[in-house]
Amino acid sequence: MNKKRWLIAMLSVNALLLLIFILSFLSAGNVEKKKSVQTALLNLNKIPDIRSIEFSGDGQSVILEKRGNVWIGSDSASGSLWPADLQTVANFIEKFADVITVYERASSEEDWKKFLLDEKNAFQVCIKNQDGEAISNLFFGMTDSLSQRIYFRAGSGKSVYETQAAMSSFLNASAAFWCDPFVYPQAITGYERTKEESLLRHGQLVEFDSSGLEPYWTFVKRLENGSSCSFNVYKNEEDYTVIPKLIPGPAFSDEDVTALREINYKYNMSQWTFERFLEER
Repeated sequence: MNKKRWLIAMLSVNALLLLIFILSFLSAGNVEKKKSVQTALLNLNKIPDIRSIEFSGDGQSVILEKRGNVWIGSDSASGSLWPADLQTVANFIEKFADVITVYERASSEEDWKKFLLDEKNAFQVCIKNQDGEAISNLFFGMTDSLSQRIYFRAGSGKSVYETQAAMSSFLNASAAFWCDPFVYPQAITGYERTKEESLLRHGQLVEFDSSGLEPYWTFVKRLENGSSCSFNVYKNEEDYTVIPKLIPGPAFSDEDVTALREINYKYNMSQWTFERFLEER
């Protein structure tokens, strides 16, 4: 009899716990439903006004600037100006302008740190217009590995929000991610992306002082649009360092020409790529 009573008591307790769990789950679902909103991280109507995009986090920073029709990047690591990858920039803008479902998770500044949204830990994306005013200023924190959602907050508010982490791949403050990867960058060739994809790719951006050094090899590439690219190549022990110069043709506007002539990046080139490079003369 005692055993039977004990079993009945345990079943009752388990049933009560199950009921509490179901009610709490339903309650959380209702809260989430009430708190959700459809929005975009970037107002679609503001896209034509974009003049710069700043990415900063983990001690690194990248700034992309639109000058005329040219996107130029700079970064805290290489200290140089380089042509931005037009496709990556376009993909970023498109993704941030997508309408997404957002859930509010907290409403106090005291909650920022546990979501890694405090000034020390957050990754910042700030999009500005030509007057330097922020069109969108967002801080991103931790990602929930189970739900694949990311926490973020707006620069003008205190609330913490959560949404699907589809934009996480763009939270990158490395020049290697944002720089045009091609030896002949799309900003000067004017090629469609499909044609550009067939060109050789360069290596990592580097700091390099060529003062007093004679180039191992020099080369000028004439392009179909009247532009050209000149290259000074310096030989290292296992690879090469290349200093390109972009020379825009007559079809470019004065603003484009000024921007392209300011580009001063340097990059490494592997032995294999250099050999293919020689074949293109």
